[in-house]
Amino acid sequence: MICLFALPVVCAPPPLRLRFRNSCPPVLLQIQVALWERSIFDPATSDRVFAIGMSDFGGFTLLPRLVQTL
Repeated sequence: MICLFALPVVCAPPPLRLRFRNSCPPVLLQIQVALWERSIFDPATSDRVFAIGMSDFGGFTLLPRLVQTL
């Protein structure tokens, strides 16, 4: 009789993962906090520069209304 069902394979973590298991979570948490930190955007006082890229058609159809709105 042939068995057509494979048994689940249990994998052990590689040695490098075991070596860094205690040091990685705090670092990953710091990265997550830095990426998710949001600052309040105030367009009246902002000095950020925004670049808008568009095709010729977009420049012809959308740009006049965008400039008028801004």
